Amino acid sequence: MSLNAKLPFFLCFCWALTACRDPHALKDYHRGIVPPDSMELLLVEVHLAESYRNLHQVFTPADTLSRPEMAELYRQLFKPFGVSPERFLASYAYYERQHPVVMDSLYSGVTRRLNERLTEQYR
Repeated sequence: MSLNAKLPFFLCFCWALTACRDPHALKDYHRGIVPPDSMELLLVEVHLAESYRNLHQVFTPADTLSRPEMAELYRQLFKPFGVSPERFLASYAYYERQHPVVMDSLYSGVTRRLNERLTEQYR
């Protein structure tokens, strides 16, 4: 088989390799970014903690992560994941600014997980 005859097969093979990859796959976890699967779980926990805080008025609405009480709350929340509040915030900003499609996907997963928890709670 000549080179010209092999070229279409080679091009199809290269296309198949690249088509199977996630175009939004991230390659920079070494920079301290929380991977998407862990980030999704963290976002679920953060939203539950914020809901609890708002529902029970544990803190005033003006409280932020920079306040000592909130910082400690989040430190305890992130401890099982091995993530600091600062790393979480940096990762959140990274996904929000540089990978909005991935962030959208994360929040789709967060919504699904929260709905599953709600369904489990009322069974």
